[in-house]
Amino acid sequence: METQRCGWVLALLGAGCSGVLPAPPSKPQGRYVAVASDGHVFHSGDGQDWASTGRVTTADLHSVAFGDGVFVAVGAGGTVVTSENGENWSTVDAATTTDLQHVIFEDGVFVAVGGSWDTGAVSIKSDNGRSWHHLEAPASHMFHAVGRHAGHMVAAAAYRSDLQTPSLFSSAVDRGSLGGAGWTPSTGPDFQDAVVAFGALFVVGGEDVARLAVGETFQAQALPGAQGLRTLAVGPGGAVALGEGHTAFHSVDGETWTAHRVPGVTGAWMSGATHGEAGYVAVGSVGSVLFSVDGREWTLGQAPTRLNLRDVAFGMVRVSH
Repeated sequence: METQRCGWVLALLGAGCSGVLPAPPSKPQGRYVAVASDGHVFHSGDGQDWASTGRVTTADLHSVAFGDGVFVAVGAGGTVVTSENGENWSTVDAATTTDLQHVIFEDGVFVAVGGSWDTGAVSIKSDNGRSWHHLEAPASHMFHAVGRHAGHMVAAAAYRSDLQTPSLFSSAVDRGSLGGAGWTPSTGPDFQDAVVAFGALFVVGGEDVARLAVGETFQAQALPGAQGLRTLAVGPGGAVALGEGHTAFHSVDGETWTAHRVPGVTGAWMSGATHGEAGYVAVGSVGSVLFSVDGREWTLGQAPTRLNLRDVAFGMVRVSH
């Protein structure tokens, strides 16, 4: 009778007759993840105080994205590493040894691009970050950035010659078949980063931000005072663009951009940005971290390293307590 009573009572609590309760279930938690040279990864819950995950690979990591519950980082030598929480990472076989420069997650699909002097461009795609498929890419060029919106992709490239003439290619990819007809030459600006905002694809590079709406051509806009724009992010407060110098640009409609002074190390540049639960975060050279709640006023975050931070992404992950 005592054993039966024990079962009735403790079953309500989810425990056995030993009285030991099971571990509480994990709960969603926002996490920023930044990747750096030499395969180092850093993470933060608020975008300002950072901890080192350690060296997850020996390769330089160039870009990171989050989607479908997983962080995906890419880098030199065809390196692809994944993590469900930003701390525990696994290496994935992407079936390429070509340097990967940029990875994005849009419309349920990861796409990564890169290139080398020896083999030309490479582009791979995945619906889960773990199994990758190749999309035919031009051997005459090297990709360095990619953007995607409404099933249409564009990739920024450089011609494989001493001149490294900038070029643009376009393609289409869908989630269902992960198919694609390969890349075809297109017209538009060279760019370093891309983001979907205000119903269009926005790209940045040099002194310009350019907008590409469905069925239209790129519309470029020079931002006065901009230097070497390298990254974009979008959140509830609008879109932000950053690069070299101590200026961040902010827009609430994608048409009018306002310059805002940002703190930082002299000569440093910002190379990656994202928006998450706490606000906007931008990362860059010599461990630079910038944080903003609204995209207008920026403060320095705690520099987690003196390594060059290449990119940052945000995701809601499951963390056990």
